[in-house]
Amino acid sequence: MPEIEIILNAIDRDNTDFDENAQIYSMIQESLIFDLYYRENCKSRPRWATDIGKFKHMTHAYCKNGKLSHVEPFHYIFPDKHTRKLDELPKYHKEPVWALFHYDMRDPLDHQALVEYIE
Repeated sequence: MPEIEIILNAIDRDNTDFDENAQIYSMIQESLIFDLYYRENCKSRPRWATDIGKFKHMTHAYCKNGKLSHVEPFHYIFPDKHTRKLDELPKYHKEPVWALFHYDMRDPLDHQALVEYIE
């Protein structure tokens, strides 16, 4: 994960004069977390990620497969891998959208986890 921290440090976090810049930085952080859990079941949590203790109730409710699944809150719904063109940035949701990553149902070609959004 050091590569990702380099990316985050390269972004000008201090330039938050406008809410839009802060929101873009937040979206980048969340997209990097999404990408980490989409591609691999992380053994350690990224430093910039939300404390997992804040949503332990969701983990207990939805992660019945132990380490073969993971639930994470996001304020954006990121496009899936079949989306070829991104016309606009994902919309911000005030209430978190919960993504359940299924590591026991990976795509055989790219080994990415199946992602299910929980209502």
